[in-house]
Amino acid sequence: MKPISLFSWLYDVILDARGIRFVLLRVWTIHLLKIENIESITEINQASFGSLNAYNFKNRLFARSYLIKTKRGWFARKILITPKDPDEFLVWSRGKGLV
Repeated sequence: MKPISLFSWLYDVILDARGIRFVLLRVWTIHLLKIENIESITEINQASFGSLNAYNFKNRLFARSYLIKTKRGWFARKILITPKDPDEFLVWSRGKGLV
């Protein structure tokens, strides 16, 4: 089934040379999750909640989802995302040694 974008115009994630940018309205960066702060990235089942104590930043239905575990964080150490291009995200993650 093809993913359905719900609020990707409102909030999304963008890959950056320094890490993963969490953005509002595709312009304003609200947080930069630096590569050195990422412990692991795991692909989760679409039907799975991933983790009940994870911050849910997913904005696409029926899309491939990823659970990001961070080494430290003041708000959440687990974050769920649905990137626009999951294959590109996976290649980026593997290139950084995070998967």
